[in-house]
Amino acid sequence: MNAETDLNIAKIRQEIASKQKDIAITKATAEAEASRLKSQQTQASSLELLSIQTDIDALKKWTGAFRDSGQAGQTIVITPETLQALQGRERSER
Repeated sequence: MNAETDLNIAKIRQEIASKQKDIAITKATAEAEASRLKSQQTQASSLELLSIQTDIDALKKWTGAFRDSGQAGQTIVITPETLQALQGRERSER
């Protein structure tokens, strides 16, 4: 009877270890995916901020005069984000 009980206990422990391994693999996979997504979001935000900063720098250097490119009807686009960032900088510099 003891040998049979020991065998059953060993089988149960093996099943527990197998389930714990599966849990650890699933958790590690989920954490890796979360890290990848977070990195991807950070990179996209950084690129967007860099683009906005470039626009702000260009606007600061702008003298108010337009270059004559020889083509009439050109449109200058200032995105709301750039305008908002520029206005925020002006307030903080005061």
